[in-house]
Amino acid sequence: MLTEQLALCGAVPEQIDYLVMSHPHHDHSGKMELFQNAKIVVQKRELMDALYEAHAVDPNGIYHKEDLETITNWYPVEGDLELLESIRLIRLPGHTMGLQGMLVTLPQSGNWIITSDACYTSENYGPPLRPAGVVSDIGLYRASAEKLRRLEMEYHARLLFGHDPFQFARWKRRRNIIAKAFPHPLCARGKRSI
Repeated sequence: MLTEQLALCGAVPEQIDYLVMSHPHHDHSGKMELFQNAKIVVQKRELMDALYEAHAVDPNGIYHKEDLETITNWYPVEGDLELLESIRLIRLPGHTMGLQGMLVTLPQSGNWIITSDACYTSENYGPPLRPAGVVSDIGLYRASAEKLRRLEMEYHARLLFGHDPFQFARWKRRRNIIAKAFPHPLCARGKRSI
């Protein structure tokens, strides 16, 4: 499925220069070995926590040791920053201490915030906010949700939630939604960074 989605952009894993990892929980870090040429962009705090948990606490816990060990091209960052033109990383701690999302600006479809697990679903986002799943720090979780709301208003952005089955179903009904919503120049045949 991952390679099929990349094919919609005219790309294969070997062509990717950067891959943004929200956090390396086992449900977000599979198939990283496909991206041998990519820098795996992750918040430094998240990487440190993941490596400690996987090596010193439980190698088969929420961070899988074997997933982390397949990645040798880590690209740790700290805080909010512009990664590439029109791609801004947003630090959103709470679910994990180093979780990050992205604000992506696209010429034809505008601003999108990819929340990852900072907010699982639109129902969790509320209002009112309804924390779900694993929450490492409830105060930071709430602060990150408020940050998402501020960014949503400031940039007139649409949100893509990390685990929203209703949002996924709506997108699945529109077969070429990625190609339609994300006709970004970086996601075109012959380009290397998506």
